[in-house]
Amino acid sequence: MPAFTGNGTDHMNIKIVTATLSGLSLGVGDEIAVFDGAVCCGVVVLTQEIVKTNPASFGLIAASKADVGTNNGYTPGNSIQFKVWDQSASREYQVIRVVFFDPLTGLPTTVKPFTVNSTAFVSLQVNFKPTANAGPDQTVNEKEPVVLNGSQSSDPESDALTYTWTSLDGVQLQAANTANPTFTAPESTRDASYRFVLKTSDGLLESDPDTVVVSVIDVFNPTTHFQTVWTGNGTEHMNIYVVSALLDGIALEPDDEVAVFDGPLCVGAKKLIHTIDGQNNLQIVASLNTGDGLGYTPGDTILIRVYDHSANKETDIVQATYYNDNPTWLTSGRYAIGASSYISVEALTRVEQSLLLKAGWNMKSLMVTPDKANLFEVLQPLAETGNLRKVMDEKGQAIEHWG
Repeated sequence: MPAFTGNGTDHMNIKIVTATLSGLSLGVGDEIAVFDGAVCCGVVVLTQEIVKTNPASFGLIAASKADVGTNNGYTPGNSIQFKVWDQSASREYQVIRVVFFDPLTGLPTTVKPFTVNSTAFVSLQVNFKPTANAGPDQTVNEKEPVVLNGSQSSDPESDALTYTWTSLDGVQLQAANTANPTFTAPESTRDASYRFVLKTSDGLLESDPDTVVVSVIDVFNPTTHFQTVWTGNGTEHMNIYVVSALLDGIALEPDDEVAVFDGPLCVGAKKLIHTIDGQNNLQIVASLNTGDGLGYTPGDTILIRVYDHSANKETDIVQATYYNDNPTWLTSGRYAIGASSYISVEALTRVEQSLLLKAGWNMKSLMVTPDKANLFEVLQPLAETGNLRKVMDEKGQAIEHWG
C-alpha cells in the first residue's frame, strides 16, 4: 500500500518492461511496488501479462515524492527498491534483480535513483538463492592430489556463480574461489578426515553451506610391531583391503596389526585405529621387489600375520577368504602389480605347552587348541625320537590305537 494518498506529487514514472518469477512472467493480479527504504512510494497491480514487444502491456508505477516534513513518498536521489507480490502463492519477494535500460537502444544503462519528473525503464527478475553442491565425499591415500568438485552447484535463474571454499581443519586450498580447488592430501600417522565447506553466490544472494568430507588413508606410516622391508613410499603397489578380521573369533581392536608377507619378508603392514566393519576397511599397501629384495615378487603367495597388541603376541595361523564381488578384484591369493584384493581374515592364537616328563609313567593334562586337536600329531614325534616309549589314555589305549 503506497504511503501517499490521492494522486501524489512530483511523480517519477517507472515502466516495467519485463517481470519474471522462476522463469515465468508475472500474471494478472500480481503486484509490483517501489520503495524508498521502508516507504512504499508506488504500486501497480497487473491487469495483463507484460510482453516486452508490446509497450501497451508495460506495468506503470507513478512513484510520488514525499511532502515536506513527511515520509509519505520518495526522497530524490535515494535508491529505488522493488518488491513483488505473487497473488497465486500469496507470497512477497524482496530480492529482485533489476536492470535499467535505454528504450531507444535496448541496451542496459546505469542504475537510476529516484528523480522528480523523470521516466525509467526496467526489467525485473525475482531472485532465488543458489544451491551449493560440494560434491561427493572422497577417500584418498596420503600425499595424493585431491580435486574438490563444486561444479554441480546451481542457480534457479542460471546466474553466474562465485565460489567460496573453507577448510574446517586447516588444509591450505589452491584456487579456493573456483569450482574445483585442489590440495595435496596431508601425510598422517593415522587415517584422518578433512572437512570442506562450499558457499556460492549469484551476486545478490548466498547459498546455504554444503560440506564434503575427504578421508585420507594412512598408507605409509610404519606399524609398531611389524616392520616392512621397504621404506618411504615404495613402488608398484598392490592394495589388500581387509573387510573383516577376527582373532580367536573376536574382532581385532585398535592398535592390533595385520601384515602381509612374501616368505620371511614383511612387504606391507597396517595398524588398526578403529574396528573393521562395513564402513571402515583396513588398507594394506604392499611394495614390489625391484631387484633389491625389499618387496614382494609377483606370483608369490600372500602370507598373512596378525599381531595382538593387548597380549603382545603374533600369530601366523591365519585363514584368508578372498572376495569376488567385483571382477577386477584379485582372488588368487598371489601378489600382482597394481592389483587389489578384498579379504576377510580369521586368525588363531598359537598355544605352546612344555611337558616335563620323568622316567616311568607320567600323568599330564594337555592344553591344546583348537577343540578337535589331533593328539597323535602332538605326541607321535616324541615317540619317534625315543623320548616316549608308551603313551596311554585313561581307557588303557596306546597311541598306536588312537588312529
